[in-house]
Amino acid sequence: MAIARGGYSKVLRINLTNKTAKPEPIREEWLVDFVGGRGLGVRYLWDEIKPGTEPLGPENKIIFGVGPLAATLAQSMSRWMIMTKSPASGGYMRSIGGGMVGAELRFAGYDMVIVEGRADKPTYVYINNDRVEFRDASHLWGMETEKTHEQLRADCHDKRTRSIVIGPSGENLVMFAGISADRLKDSEHGGFAARGGVGAVMGSKNLKAIAVRGDGKVPIAYPDLYKKAVQRMIGDYKNNPLIENFGKEGTQIAEFTNVLGMFPTRNFQKGVLPDWERLGSSEYTKLRKRKSHCYSCSVSCGNVGQSPDGGEYGGILRMKGPEYETIWAAAGSIDHSDISYTYAYDQACDALGLDTISTGAVLGFAYELYDRGILKKSDTDGLELTWGNHRAALELIRKIAHREGRLGEVLALGVKKAAQVIGKGSDCYAIHSKGVEFPGYDPRGAKAHGLNLSTANTGANHNYGYCLPEMLGVPSPIPIKDRFSTENKGALCKLSQDCVAMYEVGIYCSLPGIAVPDLLNMMGEHLYAATGIEAFREDPLFLMKAGERIYNLERMFNLREGLTGHDDLMPKRFLNEPLPDGAAKGQIFEENELLPQYYAVRGWDSNGVPTQEKLAELNLSFTLRE
Repeated sequence: MAIARGGYSKVLRINLTNKTAKPEPIREEWLVDFVGGRGLGVRYLWDEIKPGTEPLGPENKIIFGVGPLAATLAQSMSRWMIMTKSPASGGYMRSIGGGMVGAELRFAGYDMVIVEGRADKPTYVYINNDRVEFRDASHLWGMETEKTHEQLRADCHDKRTRSIVIGPSGENLVMFAGISADRLKDSEHGGFAARGGVGAVMGSKNLKAIAVRGDGKVPIAYPDLYKKAVQRMIGDYKNNPLIENFGKEGTQIAEFTNVLGMFPTRNFQKGVLPDWERLGSSEYTKLRKRKSHCYSCSVSCGNVGQSPDGGEYGGILRMKGPEYETIWAAAGSIDHSDISYTYAYDQACDALGLDTISTGAVLGFAYELYDRGILKKSDTDGLELTWGNHRAALELIRKIAHREGRLGEVLALGVKKAAQVIGKGSDCYAIHSKGVEFPGYDPRGAKAHGLNLSTANTGANHNYGYCLPEMLGVPSPIPIKDRFSTENKGALCKLSQDCVAMYEVGIYCSLPGIAVPDLLNMMGEHLYAATGIEAFREDPLFLMKAGERIYNLERMFNLREGLTGHDDLMPKRFLNEPLPDGAAKGQIFEENELLPQYYAVRGWDSNGVPTQEKLAELNLSFTLRE
């Protein structure tokens, strides 16, 4: 293998139990097969986390990582990722954030921080280039996210300090707590790695925050060649109408999914929200105050908006968003289409450190149980969980984050475990895959997209394999008749999942990836020029094979932790209840046809286990030795 001349830095290993910090060279023997970002992260997780590790125990580890293209002029490549064993699913989890903190980690000289052990009291870690300090976070414990970011900058006596933090929900081990990244200027995104309970893992370690400050430079193997690759990419962005549209509207696309009949309403009982036009992108554009962006990204998809004055939640300023998933989670979950409420919902979840997607799904679950009489007013601390009651929803969010009252304590477990506690047939209304709540797309309305939600290694996650040819008509090598057809949908789902894994070695944002022509060659050019590794440019399909390898290793991690093909099964609602309204009216999810099709095209057996031949093809035979 050609030894990397640039692109990569080093790994920082932090042990909270012993309060030690040790820099390590990156494992060069893994670079060609796993490249960086998500790929290197799962390869480290495979070796670092012992089978059967308790997700909220001190033996679990957190990897905070970026890719070899972060903190450079490459567009949209400075996203950061948290990888760990999920307390929600018991399996592999990767959760991604944007903003600026990923670039700052690279400026400090690190590709990856591996956090292990458990601190004996609330702690935050301060990384300033080669200096690492373990600091008391007792004064931060219980503090909301934005206030924590502000206090950290004051504590570090440096206004340029970046940080990732948890809120009260992470401290209280809520199973869908996330991790917040800061912003220093109005034009910057913050960021949130929200899914799968990654914030609870931080909380279980008594780790309130990681603060980072760096002033180094990123090593580039061939600077002139890299500059040309970046210029080509910027040109692709400038001449692309789809990217231009992303810049104008961001991801506020409630009209898109409602027109498709895929906007989950009342806990996925319906596919269209009444009065959805009140939540269209044009309505949010009217409220926009300015745009915001991540590090080295000219798309500027962030819409910094302020809720309309005069309403119950008037004047709330959101630093970014609300984005589509948050709009859906606020409005669709409880059937309330008031735009000012979506701002209040977003603010509440972000401050408390909650995943907006899972929080909305949990609310929809609770409201349906109340509607069906499974939950009574005596079970809800007096809250009336009637459809449309937004005041009760905001109070319930607060109770969940603080595990207050019996219902707050139970719902903090997520819908799968909450249903096990509540009983009374409530599991029929727990909409999840592998313990992770579904996002804002009804799988009955687009079969490949739905298949991704049920088979994703992380549990239900739309961005893990967004099926663009099916949803947006993006050209594909796989012939697609329509979104309701089951033909070729297993192959399309696999292709989409492998593509996203390929993006995330960068770590590249999948939003502009939708629109960039010749993406494989573009990624190969950047990686070769940055790292000097010949393999990255020798074969256009090399990176796609790396994406498939990454996906299969994640699958093997899950199988090692006890997940099986049974965990790929859809909630019964999608199999037995046709959508009652909208453009997808009458559709169900044909699992008996789609899942075997997907397993076959992946080279897995009928139980969803990769065959020995597939593992050998992908250089993953080492997984069979355990």
